Amino acid sequence: MMVLVSIAVAIMTNTPKLAYQEGANPMTVITIRAVIATLTLGMCIAVTHGRFRLPRALIRLALYTSAVSAAMLFSFYTAIQYIGVSLTILIMFVNPFLIGIYNHVTGISRLTLVAVFSGVVALVGLGFALAVDFSVLDPVGLVLAGLAAIFAAAMVIVTMRLSVAVGAVSANFHMALWSLVIIGALLLITDSWQPPESTLGWASCVVNGLSFAVAYLTFFAAAKLVGVTRVAMLSFMEPIATILLAAYLFQEYLSLVQWGGVAMVAG
Repeated sequence: MMVLVSIAVAIMTNTPKLAYQEGANPMTVITIRAVIATLTLGMCIAVTHGRFRLPRALIRLALYTSAVSAAMLFSFYTAIQYIGVSLTILIMFVNPFLIGIYNHVTGISRLTLVAVFSGVVALVGLGFALAVDFSVLDPVGLVLAGLAAIFAAAMVIVTMRLSVAVGAVSANFHMALWSLVIIGALLLITDSWQPPESTLGWASCVVNGLSFAVAYLTFFAAAKLVGVTRVAMLSFMEPIATILLAAYLFQEYLSLVQWGGVAMVAG
């Protein structure tokens, strides 16, 4: 199942670049993603005869999850403007350790030294695979990337609680729905609607939304089966899948050092 998560994340990460090349901006792509994800997950609930309404006690949890998700996206994409994509992604992937530490401290699951060592090796390998440039260490970008990692960990922890209570489909539907409300409001306030100018651009946005729904749905379904800490540690494969797909789509070539990093993460 984590293979499917990694493939979906790779598609979700690379399709915005195609949309940007066709005239869209990040806020528009994120909004369309939220619309498609909400519709897709809503259809899943309808087909499975699930419940759209949340118990009143869980509505606040769903709102919190959505707010944290929106904050994560804002911090992540803003950090990229200051320190670049590679370093932002590397810092972002500190979040599996934060999830593991939280679950260990709260007694949800045990974080072993072997798991920590494996995670550190994977993080170092990810740094090589991403060819991270440490020459630009803007303090604002570093803080924003760190916040993105914290928000990502918080989103996973809270959404997992919601998923256990109402199921992965319903939990992700409400996260997508309320994220859409928040992002849509920001879009109206900033007047930043800038749709793609071609069929390819629109198709990229739609595929981005579908892959977003699949990635989150399968991630939390896997977490219910084997535990969120283990799934979070396995998520280091997601950026590797993203790098390989980008190399194929955009004719980018990996250096020997990058292939070595890929091998470290895969190992």
